[in-house]
Amino acid sequence: MVGMTQATSRTRHRWTRAERDALPDDGRRHEIIDGELYVSASPRPRHQLMSAELHALLLRACHEHPELELMAFAAPTDVALADDTVMVPDLIVVPFALIAERDIPGAPLIVVEILSPSTRSVDLVIKKDRLRRAGAAQYWVADPGQVLIGVQYRRTGILSNQNGRPEAAAQDLPAAVSGSPR
Repeated sequence: MVGMTQATSRTRHRWTRAERDALPDDGRRHEIIDGELYVSASPRPRHQLMSAELHALLLRACHEHPELELMAFAAPTDVALADDTVMVPDLIVVPFALIAERDIPGAPLIVVEILSPSTRSVDLVIKKDRLRRAGAAQYWVADPGQVLIGVQYRRTGILSNQNGRPEAAAQDLPAAVSGSPR
């Protein structure tokens, strides 16, 4: 299946990282979430432009706050939450201490997903829920058709919504790391 609107299999087979890693490199994104394999096509140019712009904003914010010891990564960077859950978010911000040779072995502080027609339902429900359960401090949803991005702050185990411009969200990196808006 090329789109991410549903898992590739309706069977009870639970995919593992080893099985996912053994798949041929076909230019598509392969992710497993709670044992289900999701495959998506290469992003469209508009998606990639937004990704590049947000990545630049996040990198600048990380460099402007060296005391936070954070780094921003753009896809493809594996986020390994368990043997049956390896995601490839569009963008992530992680502490230096969480960066490993192969992947990011744990929940990033900030995850950014850029919506596209084929990934919208997975990004808005399945990935968001799994990253919440793993302890991600923030989950940002960016829509290439909109100027605003949705930022969800984690407070006492509950994600609350706030909309804002990407520049403002990236400038507020210290609040993002603490898990609360200014």
